[in-house]
Amino acid sequence: MLSLAAKDHVEEGQEQTVQQLLKEETKSLLATFLEKETALSSSPTSEKAAWHVTEVSHFTNLVFDLLDGFNQLDDDRLFALPWLCPMLSSLTLSNNKMVRSCVHNLVSRLFEGRVLQK
Repeated sequence: MLSLAAKDHVEEGQEQTVQQLLKEETKSLLATFLEKETALSSSPTSEKAAWHVTEVSHFTNLVFDLLDGFNQLDDDRLFALPWLCPMLSSLTLSNNKMVRSCVHNLVSRLFEGRVLQK
């Protein structure tokens, strides 16, 4: 998915489609992650099934990969995603400290870049 955002050249007229796809898939992944994480954390310990813990772990890894992928984009590509910063704000509600830290680093980069561009 992020390989589309990292492409140097997207066919004329396809940029908006790529942006929309990236936005929708990112939103879906982040919402599902938060939903599953919240469900797991609100379950009593005795009801936490191993499969549910494993599922949340897999989604956490997907979120880390996604955040890392965004962070590896060059500045021009990253700053061309104006919807990203507001979407990342939902992850500040995550119970996972490392997710929150990755989000902080990425949002800091976005803000620093915008300040330097002005």
